Amino acid sequence: MISSEYMAKLDKIALEAAHELENYGRLSVTQKLRRTAKQVLGRSVEKPDPMFWPAGMLMMGLAEYWKMKVRHSGVFSNAVSRGHDNNNSDSFTENKQGIDTTLREVQKTLESHIGKWIDSGSEFQHIDDVLSGCAILDVYTLTGNIKYLDAADHMAEYAMKAPEDKTGAVIYRPGRAHDYVFADGVGMMAMFLSKYASVVLGRGEKYKNRESDQNAADRSDNDVYDVIRIKRADAALEGALAQLEIYHKYGFDKTAGLPAHGYEADGLSGDVHDSTEADVNTGGRAFGESRISVVQKGFPGWGRAVGWYLGGYSEYCRASHGRPGFLEEDIFFRLVESCRKKDGSFPWLLTDPKGETDISATAMISAAELKLGIDIDRCGHHQPGTANRCDNHQSGTTGCQPGANTWHNMTMELILKNTDADGRVGQTLAECLDFGNHPQVYGNYPWGQGAALIYLCRSY
Repeated sequence: MISSEYMAKLDKIALEAAHELENYGRLSVTQKLRRTAKQVLGRSVEKPDPMFWPAGMLMMGLAEYWKMKVRHSGVFSNAVSRGHDNNNSDSFTENKQGIDTTLREVQKTLESHIGKWIDSGSEFQHIDDVLSGCAILDVYTLTGNIKYLDAADHMAEYAMKAPEDKTGAVIYRPGRAHDYVFADGVGMMAMFLSKYASVVLGRGEKYKNRESDQNAADRSDNDVYDVIRIKRADAALEGALAQLEIYHKYGFDKTAGLPAHGYEADGLSGDVHDSTEADVNTGGRAFGESRISVVQKGFPGWGRAVGWYLGGYSEYCRASHGRPGFLEEDIFFRLVESCRKKDGSFPWLLTDPKGETDISATAMISAAELKLGIDIDRCGHHQPGTANRCDNHQSGTTGCQPGANTWHNMTMELILKNTDADGRVGQTLAECLDFGNHPQVYGNYPWGQGAALIYLCRSY
């Protein structure tokens, strides 16, 4: 059972994540004046994006917290009694047996944030926005409210129409001078498309508090609509696999054996041009009479790039109930784990054992391994490449239970050690500015807060 002390810490981390999501995108007076000045001068000003990936990470963390509470018997039933109202999804009533105020705040914040986006027209600005769709799907699974599945349908259509480069991978920022492919974009895309397929095809997690989907049953065109949705889900799962396979072929550095941050592809007629280091490393791909060469960008083994890729990979394996053969898991995960420090953390750059610890990369990679049911040698209960849970694994959880010899235990302790009394997770690497440009600034950021919450909640 989860200890009350541990739960109290998770509650604080979740409340801080809810606070950060609630305030995400709010501009200071100075920032508003600067935006106004730019508009007066005729300069472009990007719209606020409530679904952008940092918000998506917070949303996923909050959804994981909600699911964790539901997994533990009696928590939800004693916490919140919910009415199902399609016009007012945020209808909370207190249960006479008491109320879990943290869970209530998480639910309210999460549903309010998603609801405002839906009510404003569900606009997408970047491919990163699909990451938030993972949380939207979780909220649908938890509540049964069809409006969340409708929003996910809309997001899936957007994702599957995203522009692709010559290799077939999603372009991170289409319309610019370079058609860059990022591990970030591929990982987020694979995560969302896989989870969408899992939920629609009935392969997702089931929660005992799920309400009946009466709204869906009331659709006059429900049968036709479901056929379309199922076909979309099948295509989504195929698309997720394609993105992962393509990035494995072109985005992995064959010397290091780890994904680079990104790459750029060129279409060439006839044979590949004189070899460069990048060409030798990745080779070319035949497309009729042409071949594709790529130039890798950024450092192989950047921690969050590995985390993004593994996030997509683990979600695909869960959705497909299988392990694709293109990735030699035993070799790959042993390689990744060989980069883990003795305290359970990963350095910001996996190939630099003396590099600073990055909590966001540590949590992202570890959470993906938990989803895959992988615990490496230090656990000793089972080996990589299998989905079987070890004997210590308790029913209703994902991953091994923490013990004296598991990296799970060390990693959890490390994250909590880097969390202050207010639940703010620190020691997270700042945002990457460009390929290979990683300011060595560490602190509290949404992607660290969200990733830590995902991992800690997934551990039980």
